[in-house]
Amino acid sequence: MESAAYFGDVVRQISRAVDDEEDDVEFNESTLPVLRWCPSIRKQIEDGNRLTCSVLVVAVGAEAVGFCQAYLLPEDPEILGVFSTGMTNLDKNSFSQKADLDKTCYIHRIASSPEVLVVLCKSTVAPEQSFTWTEQLFENIKTENLYVTVLSSSLVTEYRSSRLVSELPTPFLRALRSTAYKAKPQSPFLESPNMVSGLPAAILNHCQIQSIAAVLYVSFVDSPHVDVDSMKVFQPVLSATPVKHLVQPGPEASDRLKKFVEVHLNTINLYT
Repeated sequence: MESAAYFGDVVRQISRAVDDEEDDVEFNESTLPVLRWCPSIRKQIEDGNRLTCSVLVVAVGAEAVGFCQAYLLPEDPEILGVFSTGMTNLDKNSFSQKADLDKTCYIHRIASSPEVLVVLCKSTVAPEQSFTWTEQLFENIKTENLYVTVLSSSLVTEYRSSRLVSELPTPFLRALRSTAYKAKPQSPFLESPNMVSGLPAAILNHCQIQSIAAVLYVSFVDSPHVDVDSMKVFQPVLSATPVKHLVQPGPEASDRLKKFVEVHLNTINLYT
């Protein structure tokens, strides 16, 4: 695998099952990720039939989520399931993924391409939850002939280079891939000694072990606040295998990016 040594550590934890109809679940600091499916998908899985999936896109962080909402998803995508990740009784959560503090990740299906799943994680999944999160997702989908694309972002101050950080043209994109992914990524590979950790690392590590074709793109940005440029940096991914085979975005994509930034800024003011 290209640069496989830089995945970081993934901590294994034990999962627990929670029924969709449990309305009074007590959340605490030790709560593990809980995956809930919509009734039809839950029945399908309970009958022993995993989801058919040829393309899985996982967006981690506001920049990646905004990009996917603007370029890959329709206005009202079908929601198949949701991850709840470690909510406590003190957490403020809009349960709509509009707030930066929302500890929820929604699994969407593209109606025009039913074998394409897009998972949006606007908030960061804790490193200690990443292994369980990844296991729960992949155990419910068929992985034969599956292509996985992971999008994530990191502050440029965390990027290690012989050049001064101030000299780097931000934002910029770097890539890692599993051995099974044979196509050339649409950006340079992430250089040593840079590292990828948390959920993106857990997903790529899982794909490497299970011989699943996967590519991870990391954008390095200079601000913790999302803007249009920090989302557009992922545009080369639209030409990458297998995303390039999806329906290409319409002219309204730029307007959707601007709307995402507006909502993002409003929720920062609301939840701070």
